[in-house]
Amino acid sequence: MRVFWVLLLSVLALPALAADPGRYGNARFGYTLQLPQDFSVTQGSDNGDGVTLMADDGRARLIVFGSTFDGNFVGEATRRITAARNNRWVMSYERITPEWVSFSGARDRRFLYERGIPLCDGTAAFFQLEYQEADRIRYDGVIRRLVSSLKPSGVCPF
Repeated sequence: MRVFWVLLLSVLALPALAADPGRYGNARFGYTLQLPQDFSVTQGSDNGDGVTLMADDGRARLIVFGSTFDGNFVGEATRRITAARNNRWVMSYERITPEWVSFSGARDRRFLYERGIPLCDGTAAFFQLEYQEADRIRYDGVIRRLVSSLKPSGVCPF
């Protein structure tokens, strides 16, 4: 039964990807993101919040999702950094502004980079990229493209 739901959710995510195979749009939260070419969708979320993608070589995972919170984006950003630390990520960079949050850390020869932007009415869009230490230079450019492409779609669905 679980396989059925994963397949169904993957199919439901396809319309968001169909117009431009490299672009992901989330109508539920109102954001878009340019996806890396060498990643494929492996799973959609149960509630339409986002998608999980895996690099074709299996060495990196990208999670793209929307989130709701109490309306305080800086508080939500702080909470996400604290949660990463609680999961044993050793932070090497963190920056919170009212317009965005970015942080990165390392654990067990892997790197984590997360970026988020507020949308509207207590919602935000995030992406989280986890990859192997040996691929750091390769993913520096991917992260730059993801950061510059994560944008509100201009529609506030809430």
